[in-house]
Amino acid sequence: MGRKNKGFFDLLIESPWWCSVIVSAIIYGVLKWIFPIISFDNVFFKGMAQALPNKAGYIAFVFLIPAPFSALNSWRKRQRLDKHAEVKLEQTDICPRCNKQLQLKIARKGPNAGSKFYGCSGFPDCKFTKSYQD
Repeated sequence: MGRKNKGFFDLLIESPWWCSVIVSAIIYGVLKWIFPIISFDNVFFKGMAQALPNKAGYIAFVFLIPAPFSALNSWRKRQRLDKHAEVKLEQTDICPRCNKQLQLKIARKGPNAGSKFYGCSGFPDCKFTKSYQD
C-alpha cells in the first residue's frame, strides 16, 4: 500500500485553522498589491497582472475554505483526548513537594500531546510532574 502524496489543501486541513487564514491573507496581499506592480514583458502575464487584483478576494476566499474543516479536526482530536483522559488516582504515589496524591493524566497540548504522565493533584499551586512508565 503506497503513501498518498498530500496536496496543499490537505496540508491546510491538517494544520491549525489559522494557517488557512494566514495563507489567504498572503495570497490576497500578493495578488491585490504586489502582482500589479511587477512589470511583465509577456502578454499573458500582463493580462493576468491587470485581471487578478479584481479577483484577489475570490481567490483568497478559496484558501479560507479549509479553515473550518481544520477547526473541526482539532475539536474532534480534543474530544477524543478528553474522553480518554479520565484521571486515575494512584494511592501509593505522593507528591514529594506538597504531599498530595499524584494523578495519572494525559497531555493535551504541546510536543507530548497524548502521552501519559503523573501530575500533582494540587495543580495549579503545585506543578510537580513525573514521567509515566508502562
